[in-house]
Amino acid sequence: MQYPYFFRTIPSDSYQASAMARLVMHFGWTWVGTFGADDAYGRTGIDMFTAEVTHLGACVAFRVIIPKSPTQQQIQDIVKLMKDSTARVLVGFAIEEDIQPVLEEMVRQNITGRLWVASEAWVTSTLISNKYPVLSGTIGFAIRRAEIPGFKDFLQSLRPFSEPYNPSAQEFWETVFQCSFNTSLPLGSMADQVQYNRMCTGEERIQDTETIYNDVSQLRVTYNIYKAVFAAAHALHNLLICQTQESSTVKQICPDIYNLHPWQVIKYLKEVNFTTEFGDSVYFDKYGNPPGTYDIVNWQKDPRGGPMHFATVGRFDSSLPPEQQLLIHQDAIVWPGGSKECAQPAASQATGKPHVRENPFAAMIAYPVQRVASAMA
Repeated sequence: MQYPYFFRTIPSDSYQASAMARLVMHFGWTWVGTFGADDAYGRTGIDMFTAEVTHLGACVAFRVIIPKSPTQQQIQDIVKLMKDSTARVLVGFAIEEDIQPVLEEMVRQNITGRLWVASEAWVTSTLISNKYPVLSGTIGFAIRRAEIPGFKDFLQSLRPFSEPYNPSAQEFWETVFQCSFNTSLPLGSMADQVQYNRMCTGEERIQDTETIYNDVSQLRVTYNIYKAVFAAAHALHNLLICQTQESSTVKQICPDIYNLHPWQVIKYLKEVNFTTEFGDSVYFDKYGNPPGTYDIVNWQKDPRGGPMHFATVGRFDSSLPPEQQLLIHQDAIVWPGGSKECAQPAASQATGKPHVRENPFAAMIAYPVQRVASAMA
């Protein structure tokens, strides 16, 4: 095996699917429709969500798999299925490029009265949220964010021609300001692929832009890179302070730091366990996965007409005891239409054995509705 070890700081989607199911049941939404992209992320995510939510006692009205390159007719048929269904809560497990055609057609047909529960791949999409403000009220799970101390100052201090020569700084500059330098950059670089008509002066100010680089409080992937770097640093630190011990009960031979092998570092990485200054626990299970931690995000319209606001209204943390894992600040949520009252869509009245009804896109699956309390028992 070429790469026998695997670690990551972004949680496994199994945690997300479970968290989404628990959120749905928290609000008593026992009749939901599901949408997944036609890839491993979408299919597996929706299948895990369905297994969990039906175990908790809800019904799945339909399962739609969105084609990667759908025709307009396919999108219209998908939206018709949604329109004809009595399910008012819709769960979407897809990246923004895959879910967008469905949302666009939904808006074009002026279909309202639905609440979307979004996966982390599109819940913080400014492209979708600002293009379709009618989707205000959407709720979902996002990977955790944090405002890393000193990072904003570092970005604002960057200059495109810093010494020593740094091509990454120039690429960053061109991307942020959508301009081009009259320089030759390495083939295959970001700037080589995208050329802008406007020339960069090098005097542009990041402080004057409205981008994620100016508002570092919304950087989520960056925070997880930050955690990965700190995990490696903790492993190396523990390796360096290792003390050789030999006794009748303990035998620990420390690595030679001047002749170090990767597998020796891996041993210490497996044992990493620390808490970030933002309160997040970082450790890895036997598969290299971290605990499942997410922010619960709610799309809220700016009353002054500005861009959609991603309000953090709760969190999920699998490292806590089960009864403490899901925390929702219900009073902070704004529902579709601007209401502060929790939506209560029509629920299935299915009883008896599960039944399946075929349609061109998915199976319509319904399971007996049970009370959440009895399902959790």
